Amino acid sequence: RGWPGVVAIAAGLGLMGASFIPLALSTTFLPTAMAALDLPAALLPVAPLLVATVAFTLGGLVLSPYVVVVLSEYVGDKLIGTAYGWYYLVAALSTITVAWAAGALLDLGGAWGRVLSFGLLAVIGIAGALGVRTQRRHHDAGLELQSDGRAR
Repeated sequence: RGWPGVVAIAAGLGLMGASFIPLALSTTFLPTAMAALDLPAALLPVAPLLVATVAFTLGGLVLSPYVVVVLSEYVGDKLIGTAYGWYYLVAALSTITVAWAAGALLDLGGAWGRVLSFGLLAVIGIAGALGVRTQRRHHDAGLELQSDGRAR
């Protein structure tokens, strides 16, 4: 039957964030030019990228089906289109902002620029997962009260 929606979203976001950790850790050890490397040595730096790609993809696959379900649980049948519009607007603005910040860090150059950029992406994904879980706990706690403020 699957995970509860908010658990899947948090797990997916966490996995997507964690997918950048291999890149942040390995970037200081990777050569900046591979022209002089033989084929086996040239393939080794690709391993963290493959791990990151698989983890990021799996995270997206885990969370995507549940976003629609959880969003509709929060708003009910009223204004569902408006809720989707706000969700996609916030998602797009977040993506633009984070991409700009990660790119600015990459522009610092060198290994530290890459470490900071990938580290930022990891922290944002993991923070998003923790935020979803925390928000859901507050939402569930609010459902314990009736409309007149008395506990059920």
